[in-house]
Amino acid sequence: MKISVQSVFLSGLMLGCHHNALNTPDDQQPDAGPVQAPQDAGGTAPADLAPLADVPYPAPHPAMPQVINQGGPILAAPQLVAVTFDGDDLRDELESFMKGVGETEYWKSITSEYGVGAATFAGVVHLAGPAPDMLTDDPSDPTAADSLPAWLSSQLDGSHPDWPTPVQDSTLYVIFYPDTTIITLSDSRGGSQSCMGFGAYHSETLLANGNAVPYAVVPRCDNGNTSLLSSATVSASHELVEAVTDPYPSFNPAYTMVDDAHTAWGAFGGGEVGDLCEQVQSIRPSGFAYYVQRSWSNQAAKDGHNPCVPAPSGPYFNAAVETKDRLSTALGKAGGLRIPIGKSKTVDVVLFSDQPTDNWTVSVGGFHRSNNLTASLDRDTGHNGDILKLTITVNSANSGRYGAGTILLVSTL
Repeated sequence: MKISVQSVFLSGLMLGCHHNALNTPDDQQPDAGPVQAPQDAGGTAPADLAPLADVPYPAPHPAMPQVINQGGPILAAPQLVAVTFDGDDLRDELESFMKGVGETEYWKSITSEYGVGAATFAGVVHLAGPAPDMLTDDPSDPTAADSLPAWLSSQLDGSHPDWPTPVQDSTLYVIFYPDTTIITLSDSRGGSQSCMGFGAYHSETLLANGNAVPYAVVPRCDNGNTSLLSSATVSASHELVEAVTDPYPSFNPAYTMVDDAHTAWGAFGGGEVGDLCEQVQSIRPSGFAYYVQRSWSNQAAKDGHNPCVPAPSGPYFNAAVETKDRLSTALGKAGGLRIPIGKSKTVDVVLFSDQPTDNWTVSVGGFHRSNNLTASLDRDTGHNGDILKLTITVNSANSGRYGAGTILLVSTL
């Protein structure tokens, strides 16, 4: 007898008094999304609690995601070039941000484990305004009249002395557009428009000599809860760290996606090191005048600590599920569960924290394009070392874009 089987994969997010609320981004979002309201670095640690007997911190738990190098190069010694337009009221501030960010402790904390060193400032390009009203970025049609990659390639053909000459596997051009410019990405990237489907992105363009040159694009987006300057610097910091750890995402990807067991985490906005932390509230590092985004640390995730660094003070806590099945989905190989239609499966949810905490609440936070599922926990509170039971029922076949349903678990303290 043939039995229809539904695939399910799971992702865990943590909310708390020391970690700000995360929002689920649009699944078609290609890169940096709407910026969260910023805060200063730091926080207040909770009162000390007596450790539980014989339970280490963090308690043993299923592994957290690792961003995997797909084999491409990184920019080990990046040189940053800021590109701005005449008449931009934020030009001086944005160029000041670009001059300083690569020399900060913040930069070191988010890039060094991936083999990236300090980023030097290689100069500015001041473009005569006004900026174009419309641009497209379509790798399949790089010669379109309004193509941003084609325009950038033409500026780097050696006939424009105001543009610093690109150094292979080193120079990164960061283009800041005013709010009068609308950028549309190709259908292969979701067909979205700037400040609606995405807040910024990075890519690469080919020169006539065959060399690929990485670039980042930062539109001017008003997200309603931060200043235009903070929105721009947070988005830029997101793209900077991704562009140096994955400079050629189309041609020769590097740190571009999480390991197969945690593919679900990449379904909520992307699998690069900036994507995995883009919904965590931004910070202003000590000694630096501008707000920036935290970024994913493989080492911190492996050690059971807050993987979005620099981490605030206070405990990191989360709920992890062992997804032993290996699925084939539209996203590629993935860890998850296979459950026959009309049947249920119960799995362990392991709670862990790297410091003592009060009990926290765990809930089923939603089904991502998965209205064919129901799920429940045997109890909804616990602390480091506790194990909850999650029962998932597949009520019907899934017709979602991934070929698998996705369950989001949310831990709240």
